[in-house]
Amino acid sequence: MRGIICSCNIPPRVNEPEDYILTANALIREASPYLRQHAHNPVDWLPWSDTAFLTAEARDKPVFLSIGYAACHWCHVMERESFEDSTIAAFLNEHFVCIKVDREERPDVDHHYMQAVQSMTGQGGWPLSVFLTPDSKPFFGGTYWPPVARWQRPGFFDILRSVADVWQSKRAELVSMASQIHESFSANLRFTGKEQEIGRDLLRNVVGSAAERFDSDHGGFGSAPKFPHAMELTFLLRYWARNRDDQALSIVLFTLERMMRGGIYDHLGGGFHRYSTDAQWHIPHFEKMLYDNALLVPVYLDAYLITRNNEFRQVAQATLDWALREMEMEEGGFASSLDADSEGQEGLFYRWTPCEIIEILGNKRGERFCSIYGVTGEDSREGGDSVPHLSESLAATAARYRLSENELAEQLAADRASLCIAREKRARPDRDEKVLTDWNGFMISALVRGYTALGDERYLSAAQHAANRLTNCFERTGRLRHSYVRERFNETQLLLDYSALGNGLLDLFMTAGDTRWFDLSVRLARTVDTLFSGESDLYAMSASPVAGTAPLDPYDSAVPSGISMAGNLFAKLYCLTGEEWYHARATGQVRPLVDSMTCTPAAFPQGLLTVELLLEPPAQLILIEDQSRLLWSVIRDRYLPHVLIVWTNSESSHSATELTSLLSGKVSLNGKPTAYLCRGFTCHQPVTSPDALAVMIDQSFGKRSAIH
Repeated sequence: MRGIICSCNIPPRVNEPEDYILTANALIREASPYLRQHAHNPVDWLPWSDTAFLTAEARDKPVFLSIGYAACHWCHVMERESFEDSTIAAFLNEHFVCIKVDREERPDVDHHYMQAVQSMTGQGGWPLSVFLTPDSKPFFGGTYWPPVARWQRPGFFDILRSVADVWQSKRAELVSMASQIHESFSANLRFTGKEQEIGRDLLRNVVGSAAERFDSDHGGFGSAPKFPHAMELTFLLRYWARNRDDQALSIVLFTLERMMRGGIYDHLGGGFHRYSTDAQWHIPHFEKMLYDNALLVPVYLDAYLITRNNEFRQVAQATLDWALREMEMEEGGFASSLDADSEGQEGLFYRWTPCEIIEILGNKRGERFCSIYGVTGEDSREGGDSVPHLSESLAATAARYRLSENELAEQLAADRASLCIAREKRARPDRDEKVLTDWNGFMISALVRGYTALGDERYLSAAQHAANRLTNCFERTGRLRHSYVRERFNETQLLLDYSALGNGLLDLFMTAGDTRWFDLSVRLARTVDTLFSGESDLYAMSASPVAGTAPLDPYDSAVPSGISMAGNLFAKLYCLTGEEWYHARATGQVRPLVDSMTCTPAAFPQGLLTVELLLEPPAQLILIEDQSRLLWSVIRDRYLPHVLIVWTNSESSHSATELTSLLSGKVSLNGKPTAYLCRGFTCHQPVTSPDALAVMIDQSFGKRSAIH
């Protein structure tokens, strides 16, 4: 067999009527809400499984593979136009075995076939549409196709007829071509080049690359469409903190300012959309993804701690509050996304006409709001509506209206609240309620950072609640589940789940001080090496092969790669424990990639964090008997990216001896809370007063903020 992990065999919900179940295809029993959205298409969809490919072999038919996700606008369009069309569906059912995949549920499958389509066509995207032989090798593919030819795109029905004809008339040539394509792009993913030593040039290259691609007019990198690049911004801030490189800092601050003023940020409800369709950040692609917001929150909080710019703080806080309000699941964890569409229209929930706003706020306040937020009815859609965005800073706007910043901020907050209440009466975008372990790992880190910088206990509580749910199965069985939809789940074993959650739990330990989280992060790291080791030092993306190939993806894209996050986790554990085993594993995740990192540093911002941790190890701050958090309060609202925190007290019980070297000889002085600041396991004299700790931190890392 091909090593395909079988799809979950989930019983239908108990409250679903029998005729609803009987008239559905095989996707009705799937955990993924996206797959279940297609359960009543007339297409005889099958989930990704060995059974599906055995069916194709038995029927001697090619496979049509469609990959998408719940929040994807064009996925919905192709469903409405083609997969719900009875004529197209009948042709698909007669000539193909049709498989539907949720890319968020099976990122390993998505990655494998995305690479194949990009190698064949030079481009990719979703919905991803791929034709395969019955042994799962691709021979033709693309993205969205309209049902009939238009917009310089071929028609989907024409493509289906052509593929079916070639399958019948030129089978041998097609199968041979599929094998060649498969071997060609699979070979390109093996990273079998000579390993090289890592050096500081790799870190400097990031700043040079960012400066070359930086849009000095609008912020961000490149032109439209424009994505947030949260990982690259995070790395640039860390580089500034170590080297005081003003260029790196200015790139980040300017980008964050322009993003938070643009329509990519939801000024009414908080949170960021996935990307901007224009270079100015004004018009977003409207889906809201958990991972984008989880990765952006720490950047805004870091920028706030550096600059004390309250607008950065407010954006981070509003985004975290959006996540708690709209994305948190009652049983713990956070849903994956909000759809781009509502009532069949993209962005309808978020768009406004001037008349709608004036009707709610009144003439004076309404006209002022439209002026400040660029609601003209002319800039975005045929229907005369706009996406709220700001063209200038709060200070400039306040001066223009001859108000203090506080006065204007309070009035605009009241206006936004009124519009938000009115917006809730609209049809809301659907929510994909999959709780993904990897994305929730990112969210745990964001919530922990929010608690640290803002002091809101709700964030720490939500992080712990999510961590408890995600680790429940692991503590019992030694294996994570990739996704949950209440009691439905998927058990695909993915590297990013283990490495992202491991990092999140380590962040939780360094803030909450509960040794359980440290011990679990160690167990997750050890399990990574057990499950994902392969022919090279680089870890495989999945514990099972896809189409006979171990999926390998070291590139950081919209989310960090599992390899990058594994390297981060191992490097931090090495810095805390001094164990060479961790150092060897961390190094193994970067040395095979040195050439690639040198050529395209922008493709490895999270992976280069591993390089930084290995070349410039962070300090360790040990807090002993600080249950009152008196000493922690000194550092909690400082930007200290190069400090790892360890908590211990008389009741701490670390499993095995992972922290023995670091904690050896560290005791509370005179029964008081005590802090030790160490570098490479060599420590300063301990201090017991907050003032003394503040002086030591300032002398070691600089003053509280760089810009006042």
